Amino acid sequence: MHSHVVPTIDKSPDQISLHVGTNDLKSSTPSDVADAIVDLAREVENASESEIVISELTARNDDYSDAVKAVNKRLKQFCLQNNWKIISHANISSNGLHKGGLHLNKEGNEVLQKNFVNFLRSN
Repeated sequence: MHSHVVPTIDKSPDQISLHVGTNDLKSSTPSDVADAIVDLAREVENASESEIVISELTARNDDYSDAVKAVNKRLKQFCLQNNWKIISHANISSNGLHKGGLHLNKEGNEVLQKNFVNFLRSN
């Protein structure tokens, strides 16, 4: 299991949210990125009693924007199949990105935060 997740599992939280994968798009296909996220989620699920929550990849405005959409589509399918919850970030557009089109700007970070807060409040 990925060592950075173990300390969280050791605390036995009710839910574990995974917000990972964007940087992997540079070296892996969208299918491989989605599969790696699902593999990590399964490892967490098998090692804990925590409910799994997958956070979609956020929008990008570069060569990988279509890859983000493909990963998110695949993640939604896996979440349905595995009875995992998913946090959507479809409301983050290019207006929420810095000029380079990769990282979230202040507006994008605020929307991301609201997405997590709204998810937590409704679940």
